[in-house]
Amino acid sequence: MTDEEVEWCRKLKEASVLECEGDYSLYMRATQRLRLSDDPEVLRKMLGCFTDVEAGEIQYALVDACETYPDETFVNMLIGEGPEFARKSPWWCDHVVHTMLNTNSCVEVLYSSYATLSSEKRRWVLGTVERLAKERERYHAIYHRLRAMEEFMPG
Repeated sequence: MTDEEVEWCRKLKEASVLECEGDYSLYMRATQRLRLSDDPEVLRKMLGCFTDVEAGEIQYALVDACETYPDETFVNMLIGEGPEFARKSPWWCDHVVHTMLNTNSCVEVLYSSYATLSSEKRRWVLGTVERLAKERERYHAIYHRLRAMEEFMPG
């Protein structure tokens, strides 16, 4: 990351408490600036700035910024950070996973990288997709394909 990106990531993290108008303004400025980055480490930092505080729709701007990354980077970083992201911000994690599952090219990346994941990451992905498939029927096919792939995996 550049020094400027490090600083904007710090500002985004600071503003992510979203407690006052100044936080909202800084959050939007940081999100707009960081969406220009192509550094995967910036994406990792952005995923760590979601919070389940009630703040209206402002955090959708951060979802949009995350989506600007190439599908392979987006999917692999989401899986890599997923368990921690889900622990820290379950609602937004689910929302970002929905974004991935609703994008055919991202689902193809998920399928192609699934076999390379650790058993822990595969369990997280499979459990998350299974849970979300209970809410959205269109995810059933994704879940069943991952489940079938799992049968051929070690561990």
